[in-house]
Amino acid sequence: MSKYEEICQASENAVRKWNQYRDRSWDYLATIVHGLITQCGVPEEKITFLRSNGLPGEERIYSLPEAGTGQFTLPGAVTYDKEDEYWHLGVAITLSRAGTFPERWVGIVLCVTENDGQAVVKLGIDGTPRPIDFNNPKQCTELYDEIVEYLKGLFENPRKITRQIGFATVVNPQQGQKDEKPAAAER
Repeated sequence: MSKYEEICQASENAVRKWNQYRDRSWDYLATIVHGLITQCGVPEEKITFLRSNGLPGEERIYSLPEAGTGQFTLPGAVTYDKEDEYWHLGVAITLSRAGTFPERWVGIVLCVTENDGQAVVKLGIDGTPRPIDFNNPKQCTELYDEIVEYLKGLFENPRKITRQIGFATVVNPQQGQKDEKPAAAER
């Protein structure tokens, strides 16, 4: 094998490993979304994926695809953040009944990576990283419970419509009340 072939082989191996890591990360995020649907009882049709614009810090916004282009699939919405080295997925959960105006929803940012082969999750960009074994039902239930409690907590202060602590909330997006901090979402 020539030195050139060795370089080509090293490149192919790196691409293969990266793609495997990306695919595992998509699976982790799909597992979390599936848990929201099955364990938390969120109707599947009430979940919409949001994609980061890829900008850093306060310029980052999670949003739907351009008008008229449909909805993101999970792989289409997931982005890799080079700064924190996590895969990010914005998830909007519609809270109002179909046909209700204005529509109420909350958005969360789910972030996953791996550390020594172990999945690591953080809820929100600035969330606390926590290792998780997705084959351990107790750990999964604790994660889903944490998501639910946090989302419920967003509504504790009725005078403050929006709040951002790793999650973005837009109670009334038609009035333009949105938080455009690092985990902001536009819907």
